[in-house]
Amino acid sequence: MDVNEMQRCMRRYKFLSPRLTTQGFSHTPPRTHCHLSQPTVPPPQCDNTFPKSVFARWWKSLPSRKVSCEGDSSLPTATDRMERAHSSVEQRNSNIVSEVEIQNYLAQESGEDRLRKMFSKNYLGQWSPELQFIYHVTLQTSGMTFLCMFVLAGRQAKNEFIERNRVTVFKTRFQAARRLQDTVFLFGMKEGFKWAVRVSLFTMSFLLISQSIAVYRNKSSVWEYSFASAVTIGAMKASLGLRGFLVGTGFGALMGSLAGLLAMGAMKLANETQEQRHYWQIQKELETEKYDCR
Repeated sequence: MDVNEMQRCMRRYKFLSPRLTTQGFSHTPPRTHCHLSQPTVPPPQCDNTFPKSVFARWWKSLPSRKVSCEGDSSLPTATDRMERAHSSVEQRNSNIVSEVEIQNYLAQESGEDRLRKMFSKNYLGQWSPELQFIYHVTLQTSGMTFLCMFVLAGRQAKNEFIERNRVTVFKTRFQAARRLQDTVFLFGMKEGFKWAVRVSLFTMSFLLISQSIAVYRNKSSVWEYSFASAVTIGAMKASLGLRGFLVGTGFGALMGSLAGLLAMGAMKLANETQEQRHYWQIQKELETEKYDCR
C-alpha cells in the first residue's frame, strides 16, 4: 500500500491527522483550547482634562478650581489647624499678666516714678499718653480759636471800615474793595493769632497741671481741675495787681470745679479714669516685658 492510499484510509476513519514528511509520519498533538485570562482593567484615573473649548480654558484659568487626584500634602489638615490654634492659645496665655503681678508693681512704684515716666519717652521713642493728650487738645483748641476769632474779627473790621470811610472818596470800586479786603484779612489774622496763643497757653498750662497732679496721686478727682484753673487764671491776671490776682484765682477755682465735675462724669461713664488708664498701661508694659523675655 502506497503512502497516499494509507493517508486517505486514516482520514476516512478519523483516527488521526497525519502529516506527511520526507521521513515518514509525524503525529501532531491535538489542539487544546486556550483559556485566555481576562485582561486586568487599570483603575480609573482622575482626568482633569476638559474639552478644548472656551469654557474649559476659563475653568482651567481659575486657581481655586484645580482638582487633585492625590491628597495634597501642602494643604493643612484638621489636626494641623487644631495644633496651630492650641499653640496660639498657649502663646496668648503665656503672655497674660496676673492681677497679683500688676498690684505688686503698683505698690512698688511711687508718685515720682509715675511723674518721671510721664515726661519721658518709652522704648518705642514715643511720649506718654498724657503728654500726647495735652498736645492734641492744645492744638485742636488753638486751631478752633483761630478760626472763630478770624471770622469775628473780620466782621468787626468790615463794619469799622465802612463807618470810618463813609465820606472817603476812592478813585475806583476796585480800590475800595481791595482796601476793604486787606483790612479785614490783616485784622482777622492779627486777632486770631493773638487769641489762639492765649487760649493755647491757658489750655496747655491747665491740662499740664491737672494731669501732673492726677498722675502723681494716681487718682482722678475734681480738686486737681480746681487747683489748675485757679493757678492758671490767677497767673494770667497777676498783671492787674494783688486784687486782680485774688479775683482771678477765686474765679478760676470756681470754673475749674465746674469743669472738673463735667470731666469726672464723662470719665466715669467711659471708664477712663486715671486709675484705670494707669492700670491698663502697666498691664501692657508687663505683657511686653514678658513677651521680650521669652
